[in-house]
Amino acid sequence: MPILDSSLSVAGSSSVPNPRIGNVLPMPSSRVPQPASLKQVISSAVALCGWQVLFSKSGPGWASVRARRGKVTIAVEVPSAESSPEAVLAKQTELRAAGIRGMWLLSFPGFTPPADLPAAHVTWSESCGFSALLAGSGTPSGIRSLNRVSDWAQILPLQDFITSALNGALWFGTLREGKSATVRVDGGFTKCTTCRAWTNLCSAIEIISPYSESTFAFYGLEQIPAHLLGELLPKDLRSFKVGDIRKRYHHPSKASVVLNSCSVCSAVQDRVAINDLECRQQPITQFHIHVSKRLAVATALLPTARWRVSREP
Repeated sequence: MPILDSSLSVAGSSSVPNPRIGNVLPMPSSRVPQPASLKQVISSAVALCGWQVLFSKSGPGWASVRARRGKVTIAVEVPSAESSPEAVLAKQTELRAAGIRGMWLLSFPGFTPPADLPAAHVTWSESCGFSALLAGSGTPSGIRSLNRVSDWAQILPLQDFITSALNGALWFGTLREGKSATVRVDGGFTKCTTCRAWTNLCSAIEIISPYSESTFAFYGLEQIPAHLLGELLPKDLRSFKVGDIRKRYHHPSKASVVLNSCSVCSAVQDRVAINDLECRQQPITQFHIHVSKRLAVATALLPTARWRVSREP
């Protein structure tokens, strides 16, 4: 998954959430520091990670810090509140074209950073100083507030966010490559419409991560990417009276989809059979895996994908 510096090793973050009052972040003070103060925090965090600060600039409502380590140049950009997501994305494209890796600290909470834009929202209070807020899918972007804890998937001190990013702990996705996870196959028994034998049907697959940095991934049967079936289904599937599961041409929908087959006669069991299970679905089996690169890439396309900071090494 895209991270700020893929040449760096993955490291856990020592960050902890900022102090909170109930479900509300401390209200930003009217005496908000000038961008120069934010520039100093960024420069300090960057230097702490062993990067050479090339320059740091600030102006009315904005700041920019450029740094280098080895052959890698990074830019930490703070656009003004009057800027727009379109302007940010355009600037990121310019940086990338120049071979510079950009990271952004934003002040417009209605914008959810996409996979190609490493970013956090930033706020400030007298009690906590600068905080980095990472957006998730739990709160609609249109009603997201910089002052409400429940609107944000992850909150940490700004310096911790920057050092975590520069140490390779900032990543985008749902499941992290190389981490362990549990795959659970859900479904239920039904009678085969061809041979009338009882057969177990898979209706969905859940991939559950024990790490707080990740979340669970869910696929309905027909949503499972066909190239992942070998990773997400146990080798001994027939011991659970589940027939072959693979991508087949489905005549009613005139498309190729992932379908079950009868464990006795191998006849295809279509989506109608899955729908008939209704509330009778239950776990069939579960097993442990290590998340592969292609599984991490695939689950990064799910709605649960977001920018995250690792808390485990």
